[in-house]
Amino acid sequence: MMGEILAVAAGLFFGLSNITIRQGQLQKNTDQFTGILIGVIVNNGLNFLVLGLFILCGITFPPLNWPAVGFFAGAGLLTSFLGREFLFKSIRLLGPSRAVALKITAPVFTVILGVLVLRERISAPALLGIALILTATYLISLEQLSWGAVSGPADQPADPKTYRKGIVAALLAGAALGTGSVFRKMGVSYYASPLVGVSISSFTALLYLLIILTRRGRLGEVLQELPQLYSGGYLWAGVLTSLALYATYSALLFSPVSIVNSIKASEPLFTMAGSVLLLRSREMITPRLLYLTLLVMAGVAVITVFH
Repeated sequence: MMGEILAVAAGLFFGLSNITIRQGQLQKNTDQFTGILIGVIVNNGLNFLVLGLFILCGITFPPLNWPAVGFFAGAGLLTSFLGREFLFKSIRLLGPSRAVALKITAPVFTVILGVLVLRERISAPALLGIALILTATYLISLEQLSWGAVSGPADQPADPKTYRKGIVAALLAGAALGTGSVFRKMGVSYYASPLVGVSISSFTALLYLLIILTRRGRLGEVLQELPQLYSGGYLWAGVLTSLALYATYSALLFSPVSIVNSIKASEPLFTMAGSVLLLRSREMITPRLLYLTLLVMAGVAVITVFH
């Protein structure tokens, strides 16, 4: 029961973090790198705090090895950097509910890479789950064409071309997150400490962001903006994402990964509820979107349980 409760908490935290990302974008028009940097700094701060508490409590960790560091670092670039970059872009173009409904296609990419790289076998039910997700994704991609010209306060793109860009960004977020999960799985096989793995991944993403900003000559400008931005939604996005990761890994201590991932796939429902309560007129939630999101979630559940 504890594993299931923690998995629900992970879905809740991930779902709410998507809302706070949009709130941060609405509060101040910053580029994606700045918003990502804020969240990654928060993630690293919390990781170091938790690691410090473990060390103070006398908990020791085995020596690191280079294969584990490499895989965890790769997972950081794919999830904490590329995954977030595409997610931020898709939320800006689609709104959080549609972006997340497409982002949770990540298990499809994980399964495909598991077959190609890890030589895992895919079952017939998993193929059915993939078919459900692809069908729902296609139908969601058509949804904008029926109401793209609607004007008003809804925080939605004004034309199908913009909407399609958002769809591509959301699917790329799913691909990056799904691929990062494979890297994370391979890293854990070399070093069985999720906390250390998350810490290495987050630190790698932070270093990469700082390098990019330095090469673009914007590091000083961004660092000057950080204090005022930390009072907004980006701060809470970082906190909620960290809590979601801790809840996910804690859930895995009590329940099988298939159960945890299936329950955690409830993230879009929490995002939709948050959009209705917090964004209100800023996002249009249609019954069709709700049904299609449930279809995606069903496909994710089938894949995670039967792959």
